[in-house]
Amino acid sequence: MDLDKRITIRNLNVLIPSRKSTRLRWKEYQILSLLVANSPELVTRAEIIESIWKGTYCSDSTINQTIKSIRQKIGDSDHTIIRTIPRLGYKVENRAIFNFLSDDSHDEEPILGSGYISSGDIQQESSESLAEGVLLQRWK
Repeated sequence: MDLDKRITIRNLNVLIPSRKSTRLRWKEYQILSLLVANSPELVTRAEIIESIWKGTYCSDSTINQTIKSIRQKIGDSDHTIIRTIPRLGYKVENRAIFNFLSDDSHDEEPILGSGYISSGDIQQESSESLAEGVLLQRWK
């Protein structure tokens, strides 16, 4: 695998070789995590709404804008990393280019492994990881 194609997500920070680091908003992180965890399967708009917005209203344009922002931050201008399946949803074909790390991980210990992870697992893991990072920053 070409190392220039690897995308590392450490908590909410996007790290791509030869590019400036950017920061994901929480909803962007949750959606990207959901897509990667279910890769290479399609994640429908309904699944995104159910998993990420849980019981609150979310329009198609909100999802579109969030995906657009994620693509900009991960350098996916040609839409090959996150593919749009018209009127259905989105999918990530190659989860291997993503490396999700927690703040306390050393070197290459991914949060998301190679097995199937449910959206609930992502939200719990992401919330715990983010909370730990916030607590660590506060007490430093």
